[in-house]
Parts: sequence; C-alpha cells; structure tokens
Amino acid sequence: MNKDIEIKFLNDLTKTRDDYIDQENSMKKCLKISSYIRAISLLLIPVFTFWNFLNGGLVIILTAIISFTEFYIKFNKFDYKLNLLNIVITNLDMEYYLYHNMCGCYSSKNNSKNFKLFVKTTTLMVKEIELKLNNKYDMDAAKNIRYTSKDN
Repeated sequence: MNKDIEIKFLNDLTKTRDDYIDQENSMKKCLKISSYIRAISLLLIPVFTFWNFLNGGLVIILTAIISFTEFYIKFNKFDYKLNLLNIVITNLDMEYYLYHNMCGCYSSKNNSKNFKLFVKTTTLMVKEIELKLNNKYDMDAAKNIRYTSKDN
C-alpha cells in the first residue's frame, strides 16, 4: 500500500467531514434564528391583540411572519438534513476509528486490503449522504468538480 495515497485520501476525507460539520453548524444557526423569530412572533400576538395595536394590523403582520418562518423551516428540511449530517459525521468517525485501530472488519493484517475496504466503505457513505442531502440541480457546484489523473 502506498502511504502517500492513504495520507491524501485521509486528508480529503477529513475535509469532507469538516464540510459536513460546517453545513451542520450553518443549518443549526438558521434553524435557531427562524425558531426564535417564530417564538417571539407567537408571544407578541396575544399582547398586540389585547391592546388592539394598529387596529390589528400588527397581528396580521406577525401571523405572516410566523407562516413564512414555518414555511422556511419546512422547505429547507432542517430537521431531516441535520439528522442526516449527524449520522454521516458519526459514521465516518466510527469507521475511521475502526480502520485506525484495526478493529472489526479491519482486523486483517493485510493493510492494503484494509485500506481498500475503508475507501470503499467511506466513499459509499459520502455518496449516500450527497444523494440525499445536497441539491441535485446545483450545476454551479457540479462545474467546480475537477477530475484528476490517478498519477497525480
């Protein structure tokens, strides 16, 4: 087994995992802000209804804000995507620990065989999450993919 290939793959896998962590943090932030806006709007409706503030116009605006934030949260599928990201991050880490410590299916003394199995397993994990998670119609992202020779 070529150690340089292993190092390059592990570096690429680490970048991929870090990208997933960044996506997760970004989604958590958007979900948190949207949830706060929704909660504050919900709390203000009874207050402004009681005072009949602006003849009920503000209540209508708050209701629209609540509807929009609810739509935004559901449309972006934050819960579903956060769950998927959590699963793939955990699975990639666990697979690496098994590979690194030569446990489970990596207990063979054949390092080349173990590495090939590790590459296959982690690549399938990344493929599955990409198909479920990311926008399949994002052509700008697809244009940024650069294929390189196996000799590089």
